[in-house]
Amino acid sequence: TDLAQVYRQKNDYAKAKQTLVDAKSLFPENGDIKKHLASVEAETGSIMFSDAANLYQQQKYNEAIAVYNKIQPATAESNLGIGACYQALNNYQMAAEYFKKAFVLDSTNAETAYYIGLAYSNMDDLANAKLYANKALSIDKNNKNAKDLLMYTIEQENIALLDKSMTFYEKKQYNEALALINKALAQDATDSNAYYYRALVYDEQKKYNEAISDYANAVSYTHLT
Repeated sequence: TDLAQVYRQKNDYAKAKQTLVDAKSLFPENGDIKKHLASVEAETGSIMFSDAANLYQQQKYNEAIAVYNKIQPATAESNLGIGACYQALNNYQMAAEYFKKAFVLDSTNAETAYYIGLAYSNMDDLANAKLYANKALSIDKNNKNAKDLLMYTIEQENIALLDKSMTFYEKKQYNEALALINKALAQDATDSNAYYYRALVYDEQKKYNEAISDYANAVSYTHLT
């Protein structure tokens, strides 16, 4: 351990670690060697993490990824760093993969779940974006980023549902149109467009009282947006 300490004082953590690894192979039960090795590994990881973070700030994302990958064993933080680099490089598939690795190591971090959802959202995978937004909110119900992401996914899903409902409407398939509109309203009871489209359907079905009510709701919720 004395030789390792000399290397450590010279900031040569690679040689310090290797010296201790060699010593551990000779004396596997030596508690002092184990203690010093754990300390050197922690310091090495901390230095590499700082170096990688600096490279990220300089927008040297591929270089940062290479440094993050040297941190062994990988941590939630190092995986988050790699995910952030891939996100910055617009490689959302790889970003999601590393954010998920981080979440496996720390499943109590709401922001990590949000990052996964955001990566999926950037790939237009609304189902998974919504899934992880909900996971984030199950951990922290006040997480604003997750709330915004969840609302975005619902808005996009409702746009698709209402577009499809109007296709049925134009074909006079009113029950099919209503089913989709009601599904949209089940997700967001303040969707003014959904109320307006449902009113159109009710008009065609001669359900005038229901149509009047939905026209009123459409106006009311439009004023709230």
